[in-house]
Amino acid sequence: MRRCWPTSEVLVPETQRRSLVVHRVLIVPELQSSAEQDIADTATRAAVRTAEILDVPVEEWDIDPGRLDRWLDSFRAIQAYEAWQIRGDWITAHPGALAADIEARFTAGRDFGREQVERAREVAEQARATLQDLLSDAVLIQPAAASVPPRVDDPDRIAHVRAGNLRQTCLAGLGGLPSVSVPGLGSGPLPYNVCFVGARGTDLDLIGLAGRAAPAQPDRV
Repeated sequence: MRRCWPTSEVLVPETQRRSLVVHRVLIVPELQSSAEQDIADTATRAAVRTAEILDVPVEEWDIDPGRLDRWLDSFRAIQAYEAWQIRGDWITAHPGALAADIEARFTAGRDFGREQVERAREVAEQARATLQDLLSDAVLIQPAAASVPPRVDDPDRIAHVRAGNLRQTCLAGLGGLPSVSVPGLGSGPLPYNVCFVGARGTDLDLIGLAGRAAPAQPDRV
């Protein structure tokens, strides 16, 4: 975790830094249930350990699955639209330069109209306000990914895992919030990463807390 510190000191100006205030540790059942069981269990253990360190309770945040789906849809629409605005000319000029599935994700943003994107941004702004308020006095601990990496020769599984991972990772992006992924916390043959999400501007304190929650691996990012 010490390796994260110099980077965060550069990326987060002193005027934007805040102290991490944690009155509760949050887990999200909807995210836990969409991850493989061993990964979900690892995230739960990390939440309990963090709560014990801070002497605060673990609480569940029950978000309606439909609401999370709407947030995710807005995240994907904005992501695709902005990616096409930035890279669309190059992709058009170099057909076949990208793998077909990657090119398809870029070209998905080509067909979004301005009104559709504006509606997505309205939903994203609502999500951001909700998440920033929720984490003003809490830290969220969740699976960093829904699954271990799939085999490269199983495209259907890759697509399924990618969709699950976007569902796991969109909250920090929607909220404009810092997140730290701590690897290797599971007990299985493959590493399971756990993600810590904190209030805006608390990047440095969040790194410190993640390091305390994983004391056996202080130098791993």
